[in-house]
Amino acid sequence: MNFIKSIFSSTPGPDFGYYTLMILISILLVIASIVFGQIYNRKRKDDIAFKKLFKKVPARLFILGALIAFLTAVRYESIPYFSMRLWLYLSLLATVLYLGKTIHTYVKIYPTKHQMAAKRHLAPQDEKKSAYLPNKKRK
Repeated sequence: MNFIKSIFSSTPGPDFGYYTLMILISILLVIASIVFGQIYNRKRKDDIAFKKLFKKVPARLFILGALIAFLTAVRYESIPYFSMRLWLYLSLLATVLYLGKTIHTYVKIYPTKHQMAAKRHLAPQDEKKSAYLPNKKRK
């Protein structure tokens, strides 16, 4: 019961020993957003499925990293209601769920969409090329 009260407490207190870990997580999320943004910019020109499935990933990673950094700074300053443990737990849960969903999309959904897009993309090119090839004479 005491744990539940501490989650919803408006001022949880100064004893929080995970400042460096939280700042490290937020920095890693921001760096991941920059790196994934560069990968996205290179792959979006050639891969239609990648472009559609992963368009919002860099922005969302940056937002989650900034949110965790903000909540850590607020916790350090002990600002009431913003420094509640509930917000930090919810933001970490959202980060884990979003990363899990993105990895699941990349591993399970992206390969099938990529193959389907490649088949659709190649078929019209073959038809264009065959229009200029000589046909068999009909008797």
